[in-house]
Amino acid sequence: EFDGKHIKGYADVNEEQVYASVKTESGSRNLKAKNVKALKPLKCGKDYKFEIEGDNVLCINNWKMGTDVPDAENKFYKTEFDDSSWFNVTMGAWEMQLPQERDKEYYPVTLLYRSSFKVNKIPSSLRLLIDGFSGSSYKLYINGNEINDHGKRSSLDAEIKEVDIRSFVKEGENLVAVKLIAERRTDGILDLLKLVGNFALSGSDKEYIITGQSDKIKVGDWTKQGYPFYSGTGIYSKEINIPEKYMDGKLFLWADCGEDVLEISINGNEPVIVPWHPYKVDITGMVKPGSNTITIKVTNTLINILEAVRKESGLLKEPVISHSNIYTLSL
Repeated sequence: EFDGKHIKGYADVNEEQVYASVKTESGSRNLKAKNVKALKPLKCGKDYKFEIEGDNVLCINNWKMGTDVPDAENKFYKTEFDDSSWFNVTMGAWEMQLPQERDKEYYPVTLLYRSSFKVNKIPSSLRLLIDGFSGSSYKLYINGNEINDHGKRSSLDAEIKEVDIRSFVKEGENLVAVKLIAERRTDGILDLLKLVGNFALSGSDKEYIITGQSDKIKVGDWTKQGYPFYSGTGIYSKEINIPEKYMDGKLFLWADCGEDVLEISINGNEPVIVPWHPYKVDITGMVKPGSNTITIKVTNTLINILEAVRKESGLLKEPVISHSNIYTLSL
């Protein structure tokens, strides 16, 4: 700030002096002041209260597929059915995943799919997204029960429907079965099967298990803490003590959230959004001496849910509050 007589500002320098050069009608002047060492940065801690906005996601991409097996159509959706001789497939056009070309090309073709997921604790909300079921018709089964509800519009995409499956799910292993009528070689289950709801995931890449959510999280990649396929906003909050002596300087909060979007709010003040590096927010006017409530939101990209890519997300390192001294230089 400059009012014509005084220059007021902050400085992050290691030299013995801070200075400003001023040009006036009478010439140039260099204004100097002795540099005072800034106070030690305040660490914000590694443990936070945590919640997500919206639903967590479990993505399923591995199926057993049978083609034109009439003797199986009335029992393939039952849990005791043996599908060990069927093809192992992933999402994508059905015919292109066959181990060899068909002897004769004809349509329609009845495709039967089976997959499973495990549940340790049934969440209060659990829905399945109908996404990429390409064919003239389909039937969906959960644990042997046909799901007749074809769903309502999902929040993810207007073309994707969601159906409530909670009442059909049990603790332990759950079977998902789909009968689909293919009219061309590029039909099939073309997208990831997605389960959404208020749950967390335990386990690893080989097998994720639906379990209860925790209201706490540590600094670090949230894809390794129960949210591997979550795309959306994670909300971190905690109380941070700021000593009185820090109030005389300029304060900045620094955070690392990779390449995602950062939003900071302190003590209920208007949030500040930072969409890219550097993730640095001036919090001088937001804080007070003593206890301060800090809320940090991180919003990642859609790649986690759409492609089941566990892109590193969240607060990746411990946030810190840096201090800079304020100087007034007079003409």
